[in-house]
Amino acid sequence: MSLKITIPREYTGTIMTSHFISSTVVFQQIKIDDPLSFIPGQYASFLLDIHRRPLSFASLPENDLLDFAIDITPGGVCSQYAARATVGQKVRFLAPYGRFVLEEPNTRPILFVATGTGIAPIRAQLKDLFKTVPSQPVTLVFGNYDEGRILFRDEFEKLAAEHANLTFIPVLSDADKPWAGETGWVTHVIPRLIPNLPEWSVYICGNPPMVRDMQALLLEKGLAKEHIHSEQFTYANRS
Repeated sequence: MSLKITIPREYTGTIMTSHFISSTVVFQQIKIDDPLSFIPGQYASFLLDIHRRPLSFASLPENDLLDFAIDITPGGVCSQYAARATVGQKVRFLAPYGRFVLEEPNTRPILFVATGTGIAPIRAQLKDLFKTVPSQPVTLVFGNYDEGRILFRDEFEKLAAEHANLTFIPVLSDADKPWAGETGWVTHVIPRLIPNLPEWSVYICGNPPMVRDMQALLLEKGLAKEHIHSEQFTYANRS
C-alpha cells in the first residue's frame, strides 16, 4: 500500500478493554472520540505524563475499537501506564506515524518476521492483506521465549487453516516444556526454511537486536535493500 503524507495530530479515546494476554503483555482496546485514518503497520505515539511511547496499531482503521499490545517487561513508562490503566480511563495519543507499510504492488511472496509485541503491526497487516490480496503467498515467522508468549496464536493458526497460502511458524528460544516446533533464534531458522530469500519482500518488527541481525542476514543472502522493511520508532519526551 502506498504511503500518503499525513500530519499526525492529537486524538483522545477511552479504554474499553485492558487485560493480560501473556505474563508480560497487556492487551488494550480503545474507542477513539474522532475518526482516525491510518495504514496497517503504522503506530500511535501515546502521551504518558511527560513522555511519549510508540504503540503499533494491531487492528484495522475501520474497526470501532483500536487494538494495542503493550509490553510491560522493561518496568518503565509503559509498565506504569499499564499497571494503573482501567476500563473507562481516557487516553491521549498522536497519530499516525510510521513507514512500516506493505509494498505496492504486492507481486513478491511476503515474509513477516516478528518477536514479542512486534507482532502487533503485522497482525493488522495480515488482516488487511487477506482482505485485499487473498492469494498472496505469505509466511509468518514469530519468535518468542516460550509457548505462553505466542501472542494471538489462535488467530494465526485459524488464519493459516483458512488460507492455504499462509504459513505460520512459531519459534521458541527457551521452551519451558516439550515443544515439537521450531527452536532457536529466528535468524537461525529462516535461512533453512526459506532458501530463496532474495525473491521475497520481508517485514521485520521486534526487539532491536533481532531487527538489526535480520537485516544483516537478508543483505548477506542477497535480498535487495528496497525489499527489507522495518520501523524506527520515536520515543522522544514531550517538550
